Amino acid sequence: MENFFNYIATPVTEEEINIWIKSNNIIFEKLSIFQDFVISLVLYVQDTYLGEHEENSETNIKMSEEDIYNHFLWCWNKVIKNFAKESIFIDEFGDHFTFIKDFINEIFYFQKNKQVRDSVILFFIDVFKLENQVTKSDLDLILTMYKSLNKNTKFGFTS
Repeated sequence: MENFFNYIATPVTEEEINIWIKSNNIIFEKLSIFQDFVISLVLYVQDTYLGEHEENSETNIKMSEEDIYNHFLWCWNKVIKNFAKESIFIDEFGDHFTFIKDFINEIFYFQKNKQVRDSVILFFIDVFKLENQVTKSDLDLILTMYKSLNKNTKFGFTS
């Protein structure tokens, strides 16, 4: 239990981050693009979702899992099209789609705690900033997203 707590709560040192960056061939420019992609997606999801989160709410609509999937897919495709206008071509489906969809399902669509839902954007802004205090858990999340987006993204400009 102590190891798990350290994994999710103990900040890594700057030296450990530098080693992690080099050993995983992280390119900061791509990391920034992938952060923008995820944040854009989450903003679309939050801004356009009409479903209910609150019990006893009369203004929200009960959405099925199919409705939620279709909403996510609409947001996903909207962001992909926007990035394509900038010559950044992201595959519509793949492990990147599945991972990010499942993650957003957990932290937004199926999340009952309003405070958690409202903090999703701040979470993604903070987690990608390696100059902030990050944990090994944060680095694993970043690496999973980075690798899956990197293998499913083509750039129409020279890097």
